[in-house]
Amino acid sequence: MTRSARQTVAGVRRSAFWLGSLLSLSCALIDPLDAVPEGHSSLSSTGGTGSVGGMSQAMGGRSSAGDRSSAGGMSPAAGSTGTTTGGSAAGFASTANQAGASGGGAGPGSCKTNADCESNSRCLPEHVCVRLDTGECPKVIGGELANDPNAIFIGAFAPLAESSKEALTIPAIYEMAAQEFNDLGGLRGIAGSRPSPLVAIVCDNHTINAAQAFHHLIDVVKVPAVLAAMVPNDLLAGFNQYPSTFFISAVQVSRELASVSDGRAWTMVGQPSDLADVYQALMPHAEGLVRAALPTAEIARDIRVAVVTEEGNDPEQELFDAVLPLLKFNGKTAAEQLGANFFSKELKSDASNLNDVVDTLYADAQKPDIVFSFAKDVFTAPYGVMHRLNTKYWPNQRPVYVLSPQNAVTGAAVTAELSGIWQNVDHKNNAARVLGVDLAGVSPDTAATFNSFAVRFHNEFPSLDADFSNYYDAFYFLAYAAYAGPRQAFFTGLIQPADFSGGMLKLTNLGAKMKYAVGPNDISSIFTALNGPNAMLELDGTVGRPDFERRSGIRRNPGSLYCFDSTVDFAMHKDVLTYDRETQSFTSVDHPLCLINFQNQ
Repeated sequence: MTRSARQTVAGVRRSAFWLGSLLSLSCALIDPLDAVPEGHSSLSSTGGTGSVGGMSQAMGGRSSAGDRSSAGGMSPAAGSTGTTTGGSAAGFASTANQAGASGGGAGPGSCKTNADCESNSRCLPEHVCVRLDTGECPKVIGGELANDPNAIFIGAFAPLAESSKEALTIPAIYEMAAQEFNDLGGLRGIAGSRPSPLVAIVCDNHTINAAQAFHHLIDVVKVPAVLAAMVPNDLLAGFNQYPSTFFISAVQVSRELASVSDGRAWTMVGQPSDLADVYQALMPHAEGLVRAALPTAEIARDIRVAVVTEEGNDPEQELFDAVLPLLKFNGKTAAEQLGANFFSKELKSDASNLNDVVDTLYADAQKPDIVFSFAKDVFTAPYGVMHRLNTKYWPNQRPVYVLSPQNAVTGAAVTAELSGIWQNVDHKNNAARVLGVDLAGVSPDTAATFNSFAVRFHNEFPSLDADFSNYYDAFYFLAYAAYAGPRQAFFTGLIQPADFSGGMLKLTNLGAKMKYAVGPNDISSIFTALNGPNAMLELDGTVGRPDFERRSGIRRNPGSLYCFDSTVDFAMHKDVLTYDRETQSFTSVDHPLCLINFQNQ
């Protein structure tokens, strides 16, 4: 996955974890009413409704485009399975039930196939026409195909209410992915039936619209699967509210959802906690940088470490919670030194206590040697935490900074800060004292897949950003998982989450002999391969190989380091080192002047 995509989530992908700009696809439904039966049951071996774990998985990704201030404003209905998310107002269920069927078209008993309904409508298994679009879900991709009797309806989320790059890019990615399938007729027909074109219903992923959007997609249009990358609490609430629905997220989800997913929710991005071991491996190097710069008389003293967190930044807080037990310096764990050589400070969500936090960090008894950021741009922005601390430390040596995944989005601000230090004080290794941890970028073995996508996307949408390719992967995985399911069950409304999960298991076999990639070139071959009785494929995406924890459905993302090169105007370099969990070490150094005397321990 590209780095910007990772960060978009949290805020959402990585602002996923990044909740930086959360976006999501949601729902795939197949239910042509006149299709030829496929001859196999719609029920999987694991049981009926919600049989693949009637619970939820949690986790950003980069972040979500929703309004974080109101995240958690929905709560599952009473009696729903899984963890309950707190919320204000009347809760997710009551909000969803306000609307009733939001569709146009004819009334009950008025349709036999989609062709009997008006444009932008579909015929439900109950023979009722309903509108595909609504106020919360205003965009329909492939709407001209909705009246095809074999059409498959897929839900999707994107930040439609914004005027951001993400708001333009994500729907465009959905459009391209859908068109690549529809150019071949859609999902290939099985047992003599005609192909099923894909129609995507795109909803706004803002928190205030989430409950009603889920209601429209699942209760009204009756999609059986949701591709939903959004604020983690919103996704968790939807997951709990709809135990008969399958979910794929293009971004990260919460720890709560990951713990209860049980294969009913899959994600294209891993959890924040995936990076905890990277921090553990990095700590000896950070401590070594500090000790190398200490005067001889202080070389053996205990070093001091500070952490800056941010109120309401759930992904970074989740990461910090995972890092804390692993952090070790002065020969002791951080927890053993709490209040002595280790302390943390929390910034308010509006940064109103910024000066107080910085003043406390610089107090005589606590001047930190290493400062960890588990915050977003308030840490690196002009006159943010980093700049204010540097000003206080002048002309003495500044701390070693370890920046967060969300800080990778604002690398230009760090470059400007380092340039200012260089002009004022001649500390040659200032750049080497600023490091960051992030999700690893596109791996060399799947770089060609991403590059192929990027070329096609830029040809079709020259002004948009291919970095959000995790949404493209999510669309492809969902479409293939739908294809692998019992087709007739889509038409009768009997499709189960276990059917989608079974399809995902066929696509995520690392090292399988049948290896394919997302994109139009392999669509026909993958359809053929999935028709086999014991299909085992490796479907590589633009963000990497399908390394999923297959019980939960959560991707396991490798981490990497980014740094700033003093020889090239303090430019930021990403993925200078990638952490290998098997060897518990970093890869070779690509930018040695960016990582002076790196200790790979």
